[in-house]
Amino acid sequence: MDSYDKKVSVIIAAYNVENYIKEAIYSVLTQTYRNVEVVVVDDGSGDSTVEICRDIARKDSRVVLQHQENRGLGAARNAGVQVVSGDYVMFLDGDDYIYSCDVIECLVANAIKENADWVVCDYALVFENSREKICHTNKSLLEMYSAVWNKLYGIDLIKSVSHPVNVYYEDVVISLEIYLKARNRVSINIIGYAYRQRSNTIMRLKKYNTHTDVVNLIMNYMNSQKMKVTNQDINVYFGKQIINHFYMALYDSYTSQERITESFIDDFRNAYTRVNRTYSKNKIVNVFHKLSFLIGSNNANNWISKVQGILIHQFRMKIRRGS
Repeated sequence: MDSYDKKVSVIIAAYNVENYIKEAIYSVLTQTYRNVEVVVVDDGSGDSTVEICRDIARKDSRVVLQHQENRGLGAARNAGVQVVSGDYVMFLDGDDYIYSCDVIECLVANAIKENADWVVCDYALVFENSREKICHTNKSLLEMYSAVWNKLYGIDLIKSVSHPVNVYYEDVVISLEIYLKARNRVSINIIGYAYRQRSNTIMRLKKYNTHTDVVNLIMNYMNSQKMKVTNQDINVYFGKQIINHFYMALYDSYTSQERITESFIDDFRNAYTRVNRTYSKNKIVNVFHKLSFLIGSNNANNWISKVQGILIHQFRMKIRRGS
């Protein structure tokens, strides 16, 4: 680009990421697009994350450091939005990084060319053994990954919403709200975000019942719309989220050897039934009934292995096919 008139603010929510935060920050500072600021919101870290950020901020005035007591990812992102000074905003988790040095330049170029306030790019899952898996997405709601981080947003768009706080998986609904409010959406075929797959991350250690937050978020959204959510794509989007998180809950219960409760299954079944106006045509296996049977059976001690062998694989394949 010939001009860097548009500033890009990158909000990094950071919590106990001393081994990763430096790479995250420098993946922004070393971009070919120089008119950037990095707003790091420390969410009450107890390690050396803050010291590392302070040291970088002393060397580069484009880094702004904010502090808050530990209030979670949503609150940290909201705090960052309050202080940014850019024309565009991106989100970056403190243990991830921007995939290559020209990503922001490509995102801004497309935003300006298409007069877009929402630009999405592909992302890579980066595993601890350095293996990568490239994940493709586009501007279709049904192909969009429900995270806020592989996208560039216009400042007015991002200031028109607020991230839910004190919940897990807040991206599920906030990404939908941002998507629906966007004036013009664009997708570009570049790998823009590196999503690190850490075995010891909080996201990997949560109990299975944290996934009920997704159900609550979706139900609250539908209630706020007074049950007038009739857009087929939205119903399918919510249906996929419910199924995906039910699968993840099964996996979390399997790895932690926690037995899923019947009330948990009921929550997901009821939520799925409510949004399932069109999605049932895809003939997805009724896991909820199958799992209820397993829990109520005399052979309950073996239910985890049965679910793992019979249901999880089948669910996974169907989700991948989008069916």
